[in-house]
Amino acid sequence: MYFYGNTLWRHLLYLTQYNCFISRFKTCFSS
Repeated sequence: MYFYGNTLWRHLLYLTQYNCFISRFKTCFSS
């Protein structure tokens, strides 16, 4: 369960970074 959650979390982070890169958001990681 922990392994699955960790993998899912890392996958979400990867998708977020990918979307930010494609969209070129300047304030994507400023939160």
